[in-house]
Amino acid sequence: MRLRNFLMSLAAVVALILGANDAQAAYKPTPGYIFGFAASFNDSTVYLTEIQRIDSTWTDARKDFLYRRNDYSSQLREHLRNQGFVNPTCVTIFSDDRKKLEKKYLKLRKKYTEKGRFDVKYIDVNTFSYHGIIPDEKEMVTTKNEIKKARKAEIKSEKADAKKKKALDKEHKKKKK
Repeated sequence: MRLRNFLMSLAAVVALILGANDAQAAYKPTPGYIFGFAASFNDSTVYLTEIQRIDSTWTDARKDFLYRRNDYSSQLREHLRNQGFVNPTCVTIFSDDRKKLEKKYLKLRKKYTEKGRFDVKYIDVNTFSYHGIIPDEKEMVTTKNEIKKARKAEIKSEKADAKKKKALDKEHKKKKK
């Protein structure tokens, strides 16, 4: 029972930290390239989309991480479900450098085509294309000062979360005794 309570409090702290990071992140427009991969644990068929250029992508101003990457994967998942592919697990890979993305694409394609154990199906742009996801106005950043302010707010939030975690750990140790 104690372990369960500890795990639940740990999960709550992690959720706070992750939620705080999302709330404090600042995004900038970054045209880039994207492709998707989908597979299922119940089937040997895998799907690869073509590399697509998207002008309306946004990335974290500090980490260059694609804004709402999971929603891009959801776009592919919905497309495949509409095509009759049940329970696909989808991954979206993004880069602002086409050559780097092509390397990742070729490596992934080679992994699944090399030994012939998988049925690889390619999805062309005419069949499926990603649509850019634009953040709310309050999340957009245009100047370096705004990026610095957002980073300072993020650090402050991380420190507050660390304090909360420390207090929870201390409380947990008291309950243990």
